Amino acid sequence: MCAKIVSIFTVRFADILMNYNFIKSFLTVSSWTFISRISGVVREMVLASVLGAGVFTDIYLFAIKIPNFFRRFFAEGALNAVLVPKFSSMIEHDTPDNVQKFANQLFSILAVWLLVFVAIFEVGMPTVISVIAPGFKTRPFITSNIVYYARLVFPYIWMISMVAFISGILNSLHRFACASGISVILNISIVSALVCGQIGKFSQVAIMHMLCLGIIIGGLLQFIIVLQNCKKHGMTFRLSMPRLTPDVKKILAATAPGMAGAGVVQINVFVDMAFASILPTGAVSYLGYADRLNQLPLSLIGAAIGTTLLPPLSRLWDSHKHDEARAAQNKALVIALMFAIPAAAGLFVTAEPIVHMLYGRGAFDLIAEHNTTAALKAFVCGLPGYVAVKIFSTIFFSNKDTRTPVIIAGISVLLNVVLNAVLIKPFGHVGIAIATAVSASINALLSGLVLSSRKLLSVQKTQWLQILGIILASVFMYVVVAGVVAHLNERSAICKTAFAVVTGLFTYVISVCALYRKYCVK
Repeated sequence: MCAKIVSIFTVRFADILMNYNFIKSFLTVSSWTFISRISGVVREMVLASVLGAGVFTDIYLFAIKIPNFFRRFFAEGALNAVLVPKFSSMIEHDTPDNVQKFANQLFSILAVWLLVFVAIFEVGMPTVISVIAPGFKTRPFITSNIVYYARLVFPYIWMISMVAFISGILNSLHRFACASGISVILNISIVSALVCGQIGKFSQVAIMHMLCLGIIIGGLLQFIIVLQNCKKHGMTFRLSMPRLTPDVKKILAATAPGMAGAGVVQINVFVDMAFASILPTGAVSYLGYADRLNQLPLSLIGAAIGTTLLPPLSRLWDSHKHDEARAAQNKALVIALMFAIPAAAGLFVTAEPIVHMLYGRGAFDLIAEHNTTAALKAFVCGLPGYVAVKIFSTIFFSNKDTRTPVIIAGISVLLNVVLNAVLIKPFGHVGIAIATAVSASINALLSGLVLSSRKLLSVQKTQWLQILGIILASVFMYVVVAGVVAHLNERSAICKTAFAVVTGLFTYVISVCALYRKYCVK
């Protein structure tokens, strides 16, 4: 019986999983991303134990958000969205010398520009903080400390932006492992700093300084490792006098809308932070800890498929193999939702034991657990939307369209602001998480409609039936797992989580097999 079920499951998904090169790359990226995100969860566990969900955690999260925002603005989202298709095309049609020269030119321009940018922001940091954290104006201690620690960690933007740029080159060369797992180095550095501070029984102020030092050291190590990895695969970077050649001007001009789009998307982060600053101390921490758990499946699914799909998809559209491109997109979308929808249902029903198991120790008290759990439940409602946006953005970028996502993201930001303003009073920090989930889902819906209207996305009846089967199986899994969690109410969090995961996985697989056999097989 078990063999027959496995056989049915395999056959039904064979058309999804076979004959596409990006599957192997997806598994590579998702595996390394999983290791990376697990190390990130460990980092948050240690942070929660050492600093809890209080004023210093709020300060730290605000301070580190600023360089992370500009990392996505300059390199990770914007430049790479244009760079990866361009490099993939150059590798196919140009000489290795021209590819190397072009990479060096971009490397030099980005390196020099980021140095200037860091210097400007170090001077203007008080103004920046007053804009993004207006709620802290009545709490000068928090404001002054955010400015101080943000200045300490802001040079990290140079390192991580250069890392993101070089990682884009590695992705173009189909070398995904190093780029996907590089954040493990940063997490190890941060955890080491926190553990040393805890063992030494230093004050929270001293631990904050050690934390900032750990971030800078981690960033330097990341930069050195990706640089050496790129050299290993035949791409050596040399810093030279920046020159705006015609090719460089072209790619920078194409990047501008993407930078605006990345900026618009990341504005959502600062909108949430600004509203959170109005709330009592700890709200920023609750949202930060919850979002870390929400980002785990998002990174594994959306980011992994988006990263591995972009280079081959760009080549298919460039080669005018439109039918193959659409088929690859459809399969990628179904694969993503096959994981994202049950992940959202599972995280929602097991939020309480997971939060307790991971964070419930040390300085992280029961109030922090309750508030983080509520925020996590709200965040995961938008998980399928977050993943779909990743894939839809990849489709836009592979067609050299970086403008349309800007417009859609702008609508999403406006909606997020309105929802925050409406929901924050009755629901507090949970209202912020709800607004984020809803705006992400609307972003996905609008992106899908635009792509369909341009005939860049054409989901067939078979894929719709598959998605319906995934939804129904996830609903059934949710009901079963909810019963298991309720039945094991007196057991430990580890026990409840373990039983819930095993039961949920078994229920979901069996349900998908049954539904596919009945409705998706002719």
